[in-house]
Amino acid sequence: MVISLDMFTRAISAPPDATGSRVNFEGDNIATYDFSSSLRKFQWGLQLGGEWKAYKHLNVYADLTWGLNDIFKKDFTTISFAMYPIYLNIGFGYAF
Repeated sequence: MVISLDMFTRAISAPPDATGSRVNFEGDNIATYDFSSSLRKFQWGLQLGGEWKAYKHLNVYADLTWGLNDIFKKDFTTISFAMYPIYLNIGFGYAF
């Protein structure tokens, strides 16, 4: 089997852009992306957290919140994949 340079170049080149053609906004023209009307009113999920007393006066804590349902309503199709709310909060405190 013979592989030409042209075949190799076509094999490694990027596929066509699936997002569509580029639109430029110039001057006062802007693009607004407000999906707030498509957000769910209720979220449910899991929360896990802990605190550790590292030293006599130093406390370290962490809190993980993981949403189990998509943030958008079922009929929302602008973003084709599910987006889940995931938050990690890490902190420390000093006790006097």
